[in-house]
Amino acid sequence: MGHSSEWISRINWLDRMTRSKHHPRRDAREGAMQALFASQFSDEPSPDVLARFLDSFPNRRKSRSFIEELYQCVIEHSDWADGLIKSHLQNWEFDRVAQVDQVLLRMGVCEIFFMDDIPPKVTISEMVEIVFRDEKGQLRTWEGVHRKHRAEAVVVVAQMKPSGKYVLIRQFRPPAGKYMLEFPAGLIDGGESPEQTARRELKEETGYHGLVENVTPPLYSSPGLLSETCYLAHVSINENQEENLSPLPENESGEYIEVILKKPGMIIEYLNSEEASGIGIDIKLYSYFIREGFKN
Repeated sequence: MGHSSEWISRINWLDRMTRSKHHPRRDAREGAMQALFASQFSDEPSPDVLARFLDSFPNRRKSRSFIEELYQCVIEHSDWADGLIKSHLQNWEFDRVAQVDQVLLRMGVCEIFFMDDIPPKVTISEMVEIVFRDEKGQLRTWEGVHRKHRAEAVVVVAQMKPSGKYVLIRQFRPPAGKYMLEFPAGLIDGGESPEQTARRELKEETGYHGLVENVTPPLYSSPGLLSETCYLAHVSINENQEENLSPLPENESGEYIEVILKKPGMIIEYLNSEEASGIGIDIKLYSYFIREGFKN
């Protein structure tokens, strides 16, 4: 497909799909992606494709320098980048990867290995956009967060027996920039079952030893952003058991977790009061206790 009008129409379409209101560097990356995408459908020399792209889309001229640098880097090292990408593919052929995805992967690899002024974590953050096709076959992008290794967690709903008090924790959460009220929770370690994780996390964060009564199937806590799944484990704690009389948490270095015990009838009022004072509330607390019918 060598005619300029044809690939310009393709780029007009891609521009509508990817146009953003983000930082100028993000816009520049999108411009480079569009120019590289165009070069795959043109018989013109790559410098001519880039020049025509910049002439056809004057809104990208403000980012011209970075677009040119990234474009030329990918063109120059594309064969090497493809080889690296292919070496890490599992049960999939590179030719079956969508062309837009191939461009994004080449861009990320080239930025990390050949553009020293850009921290790798910045490149990774920019490139972690899920590219998918909607029901009408249109290309769409979606920002998401993926854990590199473990992607399953357990949320522990623990209740003291016989008092009926629930165990909550308060800790500082850097992404939220504030202290949060939550259920005890943590990631599943390799080889662990959700039940084992529930007991371990409860002991580490609160010092209590509990009995796991039941565990839900894996659930999604924020599917619009996170790929992580969570199990909800209901745990009972015998408060008269000797090891639970003076619980000793096992917090990691630099980690401070405050343990809070509340009776069911006081929880909603307590959550409202904490929220009014500036404490963040994990949505799972409200959804669980309101569902259980606990009132002020």
